Amino acid sequence: MKLISLNIWGGTLYEPLMAFVKQHAKDADIFCFQEVFDTPTDRTAMEYGTAHPNMRRELVNALPDFQHFYAPCQDGFQFGPGSPLADFTVTLGLAIFVRKPISVLASGDEFVLGERNSYVVGKWETLPRDVQYVTLDNGHGPLTICNFHGVVDKESGKRDSELLLRQSKNLLAVMEKFKEPHMVIGDFNLRPETESIALFERAGYHNLIRERGITLTRTSHYSGAKEFHDYVSDYAFVSRDIHVSDFRVLPDEVSDHLALALEFEL
Repeated sequence: MKLISLNIWGGTLYEPLMAFVKQHAKDADIFCFQEVFDTPTDRTAMEYGTAHPNMRRELVNALPDFQHFYAPCQDGFQFGPGSPLADFTVTLGLAIFVRKPISVLASGDEFVLGERNSYVVGKWETLPRDVQYVTLDNGHGPLTICNFHGVVDKESGKRDSELLLRQSKNLLAVMEKFKEPHMVIGDFNLRPETESIALFERAGYHNLIRERGITLTRTSHYSGAKEFHDYVSDYAFVSRDIHVSDFRVLPDEVSDHLALALEFEL
């Protein structure tokens, strides 16, 4: 199976992003997307920035051969000065797309920090964080894929803090519930040398970023460009009963993150 994970930056680089998605829809089995906005309105723009509030719908339209699952964490959130709430109906969340006819046995999400709509305007660290999951039957038994977007702790600079350590411990507690082969992939907003990352390795997961020697998952669009030459924010942690045949970072600059591409089998 082939999985692609990408923080889509709210669709800020809309045209290259959609071209990328359609290209990889030809051979990918699963997409895990972070920073996905959704709205039932006809709005195609936010008050601030260039994010697209209807990205979930756009992705559904671009991926007609896929089942889709959406896990919102905050209503009304938008990028911008002080990160104010929008004045129209919009949600921020995670999305997983699974190629038809792969059987989806279960789906859902669990919060690891806060709860839905617990964001305090202007305080990024309060934006609630959930982990989304789907359990699949690919013909060789059940397999669970978890999609995650970690909290932004600006004071710590993505290095260890009480908040980030609590997030990792809470996420691991969710992961321990899955007895079948499983993985978690996404944008963790953590530096690779942190204890918050080491916790997953000590719990027995393969850290594919470290094992494959990857040192960059951000693009030139990243606001912290001064660290662009050596910056990792995205990870894949895989249980040891999954055989990984290929793992790499794709070069396409369609967001402020690079996409992770993972090929595996049970």
